[in-house]
Amino acid sequence: REVEAQPIRRDERTLLVLVRTDRPAEREVEQMRRRVVRLDPVAATAVDGDRDVVAHTQLVAGDVYWDDPMTPEVENKYGVMFESLETAGNFLVGELGADQTQWAWGRLHGLQLSSDLSTFGISDYDNPAPGEPLFANDGGLFTVDVANPGTADFVQTAGPSTRFVCEASPTGPSCTIQLPGGQSGDINSPYYEDLLFPYLANQPMPLVFDIDEAAANAEEEVTFE
Repeated sequence: REVEAQPIRRDERTLLVLVRTDRPAEREVEQMRRRVVRLDPVAATAVDGDRDVVAHTQLVAGDVYWDDPMTPEVENKYGVMFESLETAGNFLVGELGADQTQWAWGRLHGLQLSSDLSTFGISDYDNPAPGEPLFANDGGLFTVDVANPGTADFVQTAGPSTRFVCEASPTGPSCTIQLPGGQSGDINSPYYEDLLFPYLANQPMPLVFDIDEAAANAEEEVTFE
């Protein structure tokens, strides 16, 4: 695999563009293209055709990281942050209106639990049902409280299916659990989503091992014959 290095001089900095191709004769650009800002393009060497090794002394620090080499002007961190905040603010105004008190978390970012039947186009058993507001949920992408949004909207598409914490002690294990659902799979049962709202609030419930303790706090008994 060949690597082409094309240094581009601009504002006394060197931008090294690495173009990778599996067809040296045609020199076609692959989908992956890496741009690395360096002081000296000669310092870049290809390793296994996939990675580059550069001495740390060759990396440029400071505002150069904020500059967009594809534009004629030189950007800095303040301009980039201002533009990012302005873009986010304009988006919120367009989606939720100009009243900032209405920019509540959950108006856009919400959780929907999809049943297995939804893969067959049957959404009647999704929770919430189609047309109803989503469950407001915090968290986000790359956070401890994972709540990844979709690529086309802010509906949560991924998150912890179980939160389980257990501590071993001389007197026995002490555990808590959180589940995004309920103790019953019956959509008409009062226990269908009784664990969901504590889950959304990050409130764990104790996992009881003692039979007598469980019986003393039981809300309902079901006898199987």
